[in-house]
Amino acid sequence: MSRTRVAVVVSPRDDGRELHRLAQALDGVTPMIEVVDERALLLAMHGPTRYFGGEQAVVERIVAVAESVGVCDVCVGVGSSRLAARVAADHEGGCIVPASRHRDFLAALPVSVLQNHAHVDPDVVSLLFRLGLGTLGAVAGVERSVLADRFGPNGDDVYALATGDDLHPVCAEPLPTQCFVEAHHDTALNDASAVVFAASLLADEMVGQLEPRGLVACRVIAVFTTEHDESCSRVWYHPHGFTAPMLTERLRWQVEKWLDDSLTAGVAHVSIDVQTVEARHATQLGLWGEHGEADRAAWAAVARLVAIAGDAVRVPEWRGGRDPMNQFALVPAGRVEIRDPAAARQRVTPGEVHPRTWTGEIAGIVPTVPVDPRRSVDVVDADGQRVVVTGRHMFSSQPEFVVDGVRRHRVIACFGPWPVEERWWDATRRRRIARMQCLVDIDNRQSGWLLVSENRSWWVVGVYD
Repeated sequence: MSRTRVAVVVSPRDDGRELHRLAQALDGVTPMIEVVDERALLLAMHGPTRYFGGEQAVVERIVAVAESVGVCDVCVGVGSSRLAARVAADHEGGCIVPASRHRDFLAALPVSVLQNHAHVDPDVVSLLFRLGLGTLGAVAGVERSVLADRFGPNGDDVYALATGDDLHPVCAEPLPTQCFVEAHHDTALNDASAVVFAASLLADEMVGQLEPRGLVACRVIAVFTTEHDESCSRVWYHPHGFTAPMLTERLRWQVEKWLDDSLTAGVAHVSIDVQTVEARHATQLGLWGEHGEADRAAWAAVARLVAIAGDAVRVPEWRGGRDPMNQFALVPAGRVEIRDPAAARQRVTPGEVHPRTWTGEIAGIVPTVPVDPRRSVDVVDADGQRVVVTGRHMFSSQPEFVVDGVRRHRVIACFGPWPVEERWWDATRRRRIARMQCLVDIDNRQSGWLLVSENRSWWVVGVYD
């Protein structure tokens, strides 16, 4: 059976405005472009391949269009499934996976790509590793019924992805409508927050219509139209279905970037056309720890705050890195899924959102109290001379005291220095620092401090409790 060939275009930067500009420009190459995430677009290749004369010609056309709108260094991957095309796009410069090598290409991939590019539950991916199924080829060698018995619906999805199928077909034209909701506004909406709020009401209405039927929307077409018939249409896709907050956040992204284009009128009509649905998976409730009225009230409160304050409402997300001050960042609450415990756990667990490779962060226990802003101190030796870090990354003399303002604390023990050189290739942004962990005596009480030396000065950046 022949599979639909698709191309995934990955933008080099996580920039919503850039991707929106690229999506608008590529409407001339093929209609019904799916937005995968903030960095990637998906195009069905059947029509463009025939029109432009082959897949390589289409790839060159996409690159040329991207450059014409100022989006440089895009990567284009072509494959016979969403997963294959996305992985191909992530290769340096992108690549075209021939249809005859589709299975072999997937078989060599680690199962981690299921989590990174196909939204498969991280717990399922972890268990596959522990069962010895480290590649998609190994997964494809297991009978589908065995995976379904062990993992339930996730097993069917994993088998389909590993064998090169898509969970839902890629289409270059509209499908029969499964659910349609729309809203007309007699008074046009000119403010982005007002348009997003109207879209959020439609998303709630869509979910409310599908939920009694036991369905979730996986592929939708969202259209915003102004009084002057200027319109913005986007196809949004999620393999496991949209919740109302998830879809609202995508519509927020679509609207904010579109309204930046200096429209001549306000938005008068909004519609959501559900193209693809799937059965809503039932959840087995536990005896303890399930969501109750307090959780639902908290979600409603957060939703109201987001509607009023927008991106000013934030939640933590682990980012990693060398600086303990930056290992966690605050991200807009409206842009993440706060109702799903697994998603929340993944967002704040080190190594889940970003790769587990070491990025220079402090090994072991990190400071429990970051000092923000960092506090200037002095590190001196027994003779009262300032201790500096030499070019050989060694102390000029043994640290004996930390002078914090008018107070002088004895150094009981110290560890380091550990050098950090960042962006050494960039003359304007490069940074060279050294870190030291020390145990100091404060009024006969021991306290652990993290200090950094930069430009021959010392700073306290964290305290261990």
